[in-house]
Amino acid sequence: MSFVPKKQAFNAKINAVTLGTGEKAVVLGGQNVLPFYTFDAAIENKPKIGVELTDAGMELCTTPGMQEFYAGCTTMVDYAKKAETMEGADFLCLHFESADPNGVNRSVEECVADAKAVADVVTMPIAIMGCKNVEKDGQLFSKIAEA
Repeated sequence: MSFVPKKQAFNAKINAVTLGTGEKAVVLGGQNVLPFYTFDAAIENKPKIGVELTDAGMELCTTPGMQEFYAGCTTMVDYAKKAETMEGADFLCLHFESADPNGVNRSVEECVADAKAVADVVTMPIAIMGCKNVEKDGQLFSKIAEA
């Protein structure tokens, strides 16, 4: 007996978001079907792969394959350049978790400098993830956007 998918109506819509500009721009979302339910309706923008890089230190990555891939990298810029070569990667996500005031409490200026340095050396679109502290993230996002 063959599988006959039952079509389901999905009433919500996932808005499309464009990361980057030009040829390397990436569009996420934009469909009104459940994820991967291509039998209900066409998915306009296929799923993308982002590589998350943290400023808290990639030594937290304990997977042998990742350690080998990033061997010799010491700064966020080094990690970003290496991540850009990862097969299948569509965009980078810079996670500034060390900016958390309850943790390391790196300054906004240091985080902006890291983001700008990465943006200067990579051609992939970049997404920014904050430290989950509302006040600090507000400052961080606005300063990085200005830079």
